[in-house]
Amino acid sequence: MMGTRNSVDDVLYTAKNATNFKGKECGNGLVIRHEYGWETQYCHMKKGSVQVKTGEIFEAGRVLGQIGLSGHTQFPHVHLSVRKDGKMVDPFDPDGNITCGEPDEDALWNEPLPYRADAVLYAAFADHVAAFGDVKSGRDAAQNLPVGAPAIVIFGFGFGAKKGDKMRLILEGPTGIMLDKTVLIKKNKAQLFRAIGKRLAKDSWPTEIYFGSISLVRDGYVISTEKTKIAVE
Repeated sequence: MMGTRNSVDDVLYTAKNATNFKGKECGNGLVIRHEYGWETQYCHMKKGSVQVKTGEIFEAGRVLGQIGLSGHTQFPHVHLSVRKDGKMVDPFDPDGNITCGEPDEDALWNEPLPYRADAVLYAAFADHVAAFGDVKSGRDAAQNLPVGAPAIVIFGFGFGAKKGDKMRLILEGPTGIMLDKTVLIKKNKAQLFRAIGKRLAKDSWPTEIYFGSISLVRDGYVISTEKTKIAVE
């Protein structure tokens, strides 16, 4: 074990607190030195969860810690970096010959990991159309909505969309489908989000459960769908 950090708070990274993470962009994490010049680094782990110490020697299978929200990150995850003789290596594509699509047949994983080149990651509700950064971080995903909400908006965040794909968004209320819209993706998108919504036209919304679904469609086939629901109360 080359080094660890275990004391950075789990907080959402923003422009206002960016200076707090100078030199600590990785957040809580660790660097492991393997044989033959290999290193792996894990970042953004939960404060106090790192279970190994600098200088410790251990074997594969050891629990290292937990997923967190520390350092320069806007959503909980663990960032894994792989290096060989100090140079970054993509474990899905060690020789660097694959540019998109399926991973290299000679990937570094001991057991092949499932690989998705495209998907809808999540769907959520809000009372407005959020900015991309707030959608990506999940910050604007509402847990519930008041009956006087100015709008009911369903949005979806995804990755790997190709030119010609379509994203279908459905908003369903107590009396049935309120909105059903299909949006054409006009160019390749590494990341994307789309949203539809309905403004409040009366004094209040019916106190009910509302449903939404977001689907990524390619060549007429649904390749990924996320569904969600929310209480209006």
